[in-house]
Amino acid sequence: MIFKIMKNHSETLEKLLEKVIERKNGNRVRHLTRIISNAYSENSEELKQYFNDNTNKFITGIATSAYHFLTGDIGPILEKDFGGLGAIVDNSEEGLEFNNRQLWHSKISGDSLRHSKNKGNALKDSKISGNALWYSENRGYVLLSSENSGNALWKSNNRGHSLESSNNRGDALWKSNNKGDALWKSNNKGYALSSSKNSKHSLGYSENSERALEYSKNRGYT
Repeated sequence: MIFKIMKNHSETLEKLLEKVIERKNGNRVRHLTRIISNAYSENSEELKQYFNDNTNKFITGIATSAYHFLTGDIGPILEKDFGGLGAIVDNSEEGLEFNNRQLWHSKISGDSLRHSKNKGNALKDSKISGNALWYSENRGYVLLSSENSGNALWKSNNRGHSLESSNNRGDALWKSNNKGDALWKSNNKGYALSSSKNSKHSLGYSENSERALEYSKNRGYT
């Protein structure tokens, strides 16, 4: 199993994770999550040994993702700074709060993370689809460079630099409320941001095509 094999060569796994994260290769990060999940499918509790502060932060993060994949327990992801690295989440309770660098390169779908409150640098380079993050509140640099599609982020409230450099399509961000520097340098197409409210510097330097921003209300420097 990958962690057992790497016990005496942990630097190799650390360097691999650092490399794929630096290259923003989310598919590769999630592939590693699946490999680790398969390796521990019959003894998921052994993954807990990597939930300590002495373990490399990226290894801890991907271990929490594998543990969640196998058990459905999202607790360790909430507790660790890089918790949920490469996580695959298709269901969760509502009202969760993510405050650090959790869920980088994650894939969030279904009805996950509804009414969640997210800040700091959470959900960077994530892929959001389905009905995920409905009614969520996002600030700081949350969802930086994320890809959002389907009905994701309906009626969400976004401010600060949230969703900066994001790619949004389908019906994502319908009736969302965006202000501050939210959605700077974003790329929006399809029906993304339809019926949304945008103010201050939100949508600055963004690229909008097709029917994006249809029926939206925009003021300030948007």
